[in-house]
Amino acid sequence: MRKLKVDKPITIPASLFDKGNELEDSSHLFSTCIVAVDIWNAIFVWLGITPTGTNSIGDLLLWIDNSNLVGKKKKVIEAVCLISCCSIWRFRNDKIFKNESTWKDGIVDSIKKLSFLWICNRSKKLVSSWTNWLMNPT
Repeated sequence: MRKLKVDKPITIPASLFDKGNELEDSSHLFSTCIVAVDIWNAIFVWLGITPTGTNSIGDLLLWIDNSNLVGKKKKVIEAVCLISCCSIWRFRNDKIFKNESTWKDGIVDSIKKLSFLWICNRSKKLVSSWTNWLMNPT
């Protein structure tokens, strides 16, 4: 069982994001947990990027801002990274509160699908087709 930081501590069952008896924090959930690391690695390979010195979501967003990325590529990478955070959070909540579990590959597939839908509905010019998106999103 793990305790969360809230006004009145509650005990919830351990999940794949378990830190043992330690309090879970955003750094662990989004960056250092083995599940999150595997998800990010798969997403980075798919996007064709190699962020360095990104030990937190803040570091990743700073890397994007300070990189030489421009135009479509930067917009796509920002959107995919933010959708990845939302997907990791949703997976964690489903695991804890609904006792549902999803394979890491399923989370990565969901990120690809949700980011495609998000970007297509925000800008028709950024993505030409689902097939192209899967092969070369940037």
